[in-house]
Amino acid sequence: MSLQTKALVSVRWLTETLRAPGSNVRVLDASWFLPKLRRNAKSEFRARHIPRASFFDLDRCSDRSSPLDHMLPPAPVFAEFASRLGVCPDSHVVVYDRSEHGAFSSPRAWWMFRVFGHASVSVLDGGLEAWIREGQPVEEGKALKHEPTEFTAKLNRAWVKTYEDIVDNVESKTFQVVDARPAGRFRGTDPEPRDNTEPGHIPGSINIPFTSFLASSGLFLPPDQLKAIFQKAGVDLQKPLCVTCGSAVTACLTALAAYQCGHDEVSVYDGGWMEWYTRAAPEDVISEGRGKHRPRFGSSRGGPPPPKKFGNPGDRLRKKKWDLDELPKFEKNFYNEHLEVQRMTQYDVEDFRRKKEITVRGSGCPKPVTNFHQAQFPQYVMDVLLHQNFKEPTAIQAQGFPLALSGRDMVGIAQTGSGKTLAYLLPAIVHINHQPYLERGDGPICLVLAPTRELAQQVQQVAYDYGKSSRIKSTCVYGGAPKGPQIRDLERGVEICIATPGRLIDFLEAGKTNLRRCTYLVLDEADRMLDMGFEPQIRKIVDQIRPDRQTLMWSATWPKEVRQLAEDFLREYVQINIGALELSANHNILQIVDVCMENEKDNKLIQLMEEIMAEKENKTIIFVETKKRCDELTRRMRRDGWPAMCIHGDKSQPERDWVLTEFRSGKAPILIATDVASRGLGFFELH
Repeated sequence: MSLQTKALVSVRWLTETLRAPGSNVRVLDASWFLPKLRRNAKSEFRARHIPRASFFDLDRCSDRSSPLDHMLPPAPVFAEFASRLGVCPDSHVVVYDRSEHGAFSSPRAWWMFRVFGHASVSVLDGGLEAWIREGQPVEEGKALKHEPTEFTAKLNRAWVKTYEDIVDNVESKTFQVVDARPAGRFRGTDPEPRDNTEPGHIPGSINIPFTSFLASSGLFLPPDQLKAIFQKAGVDLQKPLCVTCGSAVTACLTALAAYQCGHDEVSVYDGGWMEWYTRAAPEDVISEGRGKHRPRFGSSRGGPPPPKKFGNPGDRLRKKKWDLDELPKFEKNFYNEHLEVQRMTQYDVEDFRRKKEITVRGSGCPKPVTNFHQAQFPQYVMDVLLHQNFKEPTAIQAQGFPLALSGRDMVGIAQTGSGKTLAYLLPAIVHINHQPYLERGDGPICLVLAPTRELAQQVQQVAYDYGKSSRIKSTCVYGGAPKGPQIRDLERGVEICIATPGRLIDFLEAGKTNLRRCTYLVLDEADRMLDMGFEPQIRKIVDQIRPDRQTLMWSATWPKEVRQLAEDFLREYVQINIGALELSANHNILQIVDVCMENEKDNKLIQLMEEIMAEKENKTIIFVETKKRCDELTRRMRRDGWPAMCIHGDKSQPERDWVLTEFRSGKAPILIATDVASRGLGFFELH
């Protein structure tokens, strides 16, 4: 929005403008009071208001279907409401309220007009109190009726945060959250003005009471003083900002204060503390006085207390009881052995496997393929392979393609960088194209579980590249990113879903997707998922999938925990091992161990970097043990002129994506990382 329209206008300006001939100003009284004050804003309007003003009812101009107070209405409802108030597209709307503070609810109306696309709106500085104090006339009675106007509204969704956005932000810290409630309510020591709601605050939020921005006269403080208040509280006005309060009323006053400082892209959490307290997990309700203000015997209104979430992720998912006779049948064997493969003798097969270090365990494993055309993939798959200039399948692909295309369950133990992603995705595409089309409400046909966001994103890119020619849709579901776009993808219908276990559990519990249609399950980097503690979530997810599915498990190691998972999830499976079971690193990597004292490490690192970076195209990853060490080493190297960037678990997802993009492109050829980048990410030209 433009900053050309003043957010605040004075009593003098409004008086002179209203007297001017042909004035296009429309004055609205947007007074609203907290429920426990028992004041009727509409009755007080009839008793006294600014001449020619109309009453803007915040409670009526809202989403009436929501149990929360004055949530934003749909755009057509707001347009009709504004039209009946006589607001035209070219009207300059001036809003005020009658709070003793000078402003309280009028900034909410100011923000609503702006968020629905009407930029020409201002708040009367000081409100009705300032108007009367300066001796201006008031009138009583009902507002004048206006002829409906042609007013249109379009919601700017970027300025509205949902509960899901705030949940994501607790982890990702993509934007700052400022709470406008009084300090006692924020800390949890003073009661909330609504029944059934205890005080407290959102994790990571910053408290600046809305009254901080107002002088004792009720006027807004000058911009330089407003900036100082934000800075003192630790708010960076150069970064994204979201404001909240009890029900998104005084939050808009904070948004106006930021606007006065030049920050005109502030978003508002529309549900506010009312929604957060009702929906958030108990550990996400931060309070110094936990339980102090709760009615002793439930709700003081006689209703039940607000619902709260307890237990572990997936506790609300029940293990399904499957009757295979009632399930729709599906095909999973699509393999036709190529004539060239048929001609291979047992000696040829064993010789090929020996040269490629392929070990097979289990009965009925098909012969390996030695070229892509022998797998007899559809032409749309072959076209992409040729375009990407792949010459021949890797070892895991040579044995994995025929096995996966045969519909068999399998375990693949392969070194990092072995090409396993294509080994399961290309057969998945063939599998999907032989199943009935998705119908409305169906979940994915292929589910890939991955341990990290980065690996999930990389797999999704491959799925997109190979699936787009046959119109196979895929999405990536992971934490640390907004839920909204991911939910929309799932609701539209996707054949392939690549997910981290935690986020998928959230969506399954919330009913945002289901696994009724899933017949092809992939567990990628199963050993790492177990190391990260995902076993309970994995078991909950697999319980939601029909037992006659095809399951492919991939791992770099083969400890007893992974073996047990395979025994529980796979049926009559074949195990393919590339190289020795004890090794998981790529044999093509030269490893040099330099034993040195702790105080020698930094100097040796710099010497090594000077040798490596002498060649222009080289890229280097430096792994460190802790996030603190990661940040410290990055700062030190950048200070010394090295083009280094870092990623670790505390970095937001957008920042991690950006750093990886800069590294891959060579703009920042030195990446310092914790184990978040240790496996599953494809980098080229590494030294």
